[in-house]
Amino acid sequence: MKHSGKSSVGRALARALKLPFFDSDRVIMDLRRATGGREANPRGLYLAVGEAGFRRLEEAAAIALAQTPGGMVLACGGGMVENEPALAALSAAFTRVFLDEDEEVLFRRVMRKGRPPFVDAARPRQSFAELYARRTARATDAADMVIDCRGRNVDQVAEALREQLREAEHAG
Repeated sequence: MKHSGKSSVGRALARALKLPFFDSDRVIMDLRRATGGREANPRGLYLAVGEAGFRRLEEAAAIALAQTPGGMVLACGGGMVENEPALAALSAAFTRVFLDEDEEVLFRRVMRKGRPPFVDAARPRQSFAELYARRTARATDAADMVIDCRGRNVDQVAEALREQLREAEHAG
């Protein structure tokens, strides 16, 4: 989900594991700029190219990242879980982690910078609740690991994730 701490936790985990950190939104923006796009951020890009155009760029970014040699920590945009081809590309290359955060906390974070295009202006709270339910279900199903973020700061979440990764490595 958007604003669940994916980038912040990802950077902290990458530092701890001494791996490079990538953010899929940054890769998407780089791909767009390479073709002449001038949008300043993913929200602006989404508005400029629409959902279908954004999902195509997201898929291209996922394929490029999955083919990148060496290890990395990758934070994916909150909607990646709704892009089946992108998710399939990443599934073979990465351990998928869902950072599970409280719906109300996420709603406040998302709305802090104004209503994003995926939240209905006429019913913002209800449309976010529907999005949260749909994406949480999909992300939980797609994840290899689920980390409960409730009441934890970035370092605590990163450490909990690191511990689960260690346990999975020893069990595998």
